[in-house]
Amino acid sequence: MNPKLTVPALTEGAIMAGLTIILILLGNLPLIGMLALLFSSIPITIVTTRHGSFAGGLTSILSVLLLALFMGPLTAVSAGLQYVLLGWVMGYMLH
Repeated sequence: MNPKLTVPALTEGAIMAGLTIILILLGNLPLIGMLALLFSSIPITIVTTRHGSFAGGLTSILSVLLLALFMGPLTAVSAGLQYVLLGWVMGYMLH
């Protein structure tokens, strides 16, 4: 495992955190919501698999913090435990 973080890893993590937030916010829509929530943990999984668990953890924390700005802290913690943590663990197992 490479303990150094590179600029491409941080950039990809920020983009994937934004994609995770968009997918979780789409989960509130009636018809497309279930499909969006099924795929909401995949961006975190991709970052963790490609750049290691530290970059995946930073991406997870960023997505939960940004989700707290949009939906409130209680909903952000709930979504973080349901979807973001799942993506981080899946990425760690694949790494």
